[in-house]
Amino acid sequence: MTHAEAAVSSPAADDGAPTPSSSAPPIMKATDLTVEYVVRGRKAGKRTVSAVDHIDLEVRPGETLGLVGESGCGKTTTGRALLGRVPLASGRIEFDGTDITRYSKRQWRELHRDVQLIFQDPYASLNPRLTVREIIGEPLKLHGVARKGEPLRQAVDELLDMVRLPRAAAERYPHAFSGGQRQRIVIARALALRPRFVVADEPVSALDVSIQAQVIGLLQDLQRELGLSYLFIAHNLAVVKHIADRVAVMYLGHIVELADKVSLYRQPLHPYTQALLSAAPIPDPTVQRPERVILRGDPPSPIAPPSGCRFHTRCPLAIERCSVETPPLLEVAPGHRTACWVVQETAVPLPSAGAPA
Repeated sequence: MTHAEAAVSSPAADDGAPTPSSSAPPIMKATDLTVEYVVRGRKAGKRTVSAVDHIDLEVRPGETLGLVGESGCGKTTTGRALLGRVPLASGRIEFDGTDITRYSKRQWRELHRDVQLIFQDPYASLNPRLTVREIIGEPLKLHGVARKGEPLRQAVDELLDMVRLPRAAAERYPHAFSGGQRQRIVIARALALRPRFVVADEPVSALDVSIQAQVIGLLQDLQRELGLSYLFIAHNLAVVKHIADRVAVMYLGHIVELADKVSLYRQPLHPYTQALLSAAPIPDPTVQRPERVILRGDPPSPIAPPSGCRFHTRCPLAIERCSVETPPLLEVAPGHRTACWVVQETAVPLPSAGAPA
């Protein structure tokens, strides 16, 4: 159990005011975002898979939007699509009010000053043949911020200071560092151009549990210092609860619930969210653990998803309508949206399986 998990699993962690930028226009906005892949099989031939299926998403200035779900649900694809790293089948992406959907490679290269990605695996994302100074200095040289000499050296040193690494680390190679230190190097490189929006793709999942909280704390400090906006992708609900202002829950390419952190963790409405929260650790033995929600079966294949609501084959509350009609993501309480026919038809919140209020 990490310090982050312990902190976020306690009732006190639910308290907090909404983000100051809650009424500001979004810095990153996706509308009807769809990403498709073509797969080929020996028997079925060529088929199209919707990894991300007509979702709407927005991140406000200075906030962290957590994107949560099981492996293969489309979280990483969503983040990469927002950064122009995968082509869209349909939809629109806006950054700071500008439509960037059809940006050219040259335009995306310029935009990378403002939007960046923190990779999941610090071991695979660093070139072992380059020193830390060369790794962090690469984007600075590429974009003409500091090409060589003392300006480049000073810029790299300042970035090392920013991520709490000694300046002497600049002359060493990645293999000389621990996993947590490597992830700090990855963060320094991502922030070299002073971006405004960052996709953090499972940035602590490859780290030892003893240092996850340190990296999460660093990301929060940097957000306050630099005014960053994050899309924080994860499967660990305890970590997301610690860092996010709002949380979007994803299942098989669809957003099934979206709410501010306090509302979602105190009263989850979608059965899938309830199942995820019922399995989350609660370190305080005095807090009553909610009844565990056990989902039947395995997640369906995205190659042949179920009709209607994609969760209905595992949902303990599914009704007939769920198997034939896809529920829209509708607001059922102020700022709280869910895609569930049961909730929308009854207009009564489902029994909460999340952390107690």
